[in-house]
Amino acid sequence: MEILIVEDEEKLREGMKIALEKEGHRVYLAEKREEAYKILRDFDVDLIFLDYKLPGVNGLRILEEIKSYYPEIEIILMTAYGTIDMAVEALKKGAIDFIQKPFTPEELILRLNLFKQSLTFSKKKFEFGEIITQDREMLKVLEEAKKVSMTDATVLIRGESGTGKELLAHFIHKNSKRKDMPLVKVNCGILNENLLESEIFGHEKGAFTGAIKQKKGRIELAEGGTLFLDEVGDIPLPLQIKLLRVLQEGEFERVGGENTLKADVRWISATHRNLEEMVKEKSFREDLFYRINVIPLNLPPLRERKGDIMLLIQHYMEYYSREHKKEPVCFSKEAEEYLINYPWPGNIRELKNFVEWAIILYYGKKMEIEDLKQKLKGREDVGIETLKESTEKWEAKMIKEAILSCGGNISKAAKMLGTKPNTLFYKIKKYNIDVD
Repeated sequence: MEILIVEDEEKLREGMKIALEKEGHRVYLAEKREEAYKILRDFDVDLIFLDYKLPGVNGLRILEEIKSYYPEIEIILMTAYGTIDMAVEALKKGAIDFIQKPFTPEELILRLNLFKQSLTFSKKKFEFGEIITQDREMLKVLEEAKKVSMTDATVLIRGESGTGKELLAHFIHKNSKRKDMPLVKVNCGILNENLLESEIFGHEKGAFTGAIKQKKGRIELAEGGTLFLDEVGDIPLPLQIKLLRVLQEGEFERVGGENTLKADVRWISATHRNLEEMVKEKSFREDLFYRINVIPLNLPPLRERKGDIMLLIQHYMEYYSREHKKEPVCFSKEAEEYLINYPWPGNIRELKNFVEWAIILYYGKKMEIEDLKQKLKGREDVGIETLKESTEKWEAKMIKEAILSCGGNISKAAKMLGTKPNTLFYKIKKYNIDVD
């Protein structure tokens, strides 16, 4: 067991360490609140012995903070000023036990062993790879995905932007019989038709201007594994016909090639679009829709997963506090209610950005509603910001792909992208694109 002792009295702290290490436990020591948080960020702790009276801070406050962001860690409060009321308050705030000073090493071990069987070290959340949830509808989706994983059935993942469609694709692949083979992704929304065709199917040398050598497409790179077509609704109609053929017959040719190649891949597609409406509008082929929609999985938006919101905030708070080496942020009750009822138009992607922002600017503090409103100004503002960031990311990737396809020739790449060389040079500098 990994145990943290938070105690400002050195003699007691060291004595407890010796006693616990003799029992085979790994022990970390902290004299102050800040040291305790650093250890929690860097190590997986199972149990904390927490002193009630630390320099400049009440132990009950630290208890409440730790249980807010590390609910899986059990805490035993230590104090020389014990009262029944304080013991009750400690238990209400999440302590598993209360021990009164002074105590002997034998009393310490006896108390630990008495509660050892009842200590709960499992997390109060369900983790499926990188997917974290306790939402009933989300758990149903994951159960279906787990069943589908062991087959080669074609899957269509649907959901708003930022709901975790790519994570679900990874979950399916990692639980499949193809898990030891590649998972290859194609984002169909960031490339024009010619580049996308080359990206998926590959091309032969000389197939078009700038094709200076043969290139394997994503289908070949995913051989034996899984091919994930993200934003499949953005595939142009002419290319949909070629895609339908390889889905139905398992055969394809590289662009400019004559040799027919076999495709041994598992297909997973994802979209935020309404494909049924696109079929009616004749912008998406009906036969292709039915071919990719064999097993539909629908991810609910975050606003419909209210029970997951603080769970996810807690998870990313732990992650970003470790990454940035800063103390977690806590929230007032009113701020928590605001976060739970906020619509999260950017879904989990927006939530992650919010938590990182909070850690950097408000670390170690309690945030109120007014603090939150500085970042979460409203559905329209946040939605526009997320779209702008995503669009710039896609544009940078598209530019780099075009330059590579044109063998580094900026003029040819500009022509392919339908822009001027000067404009392209500006964007290369803006996005810091490596063109060497």
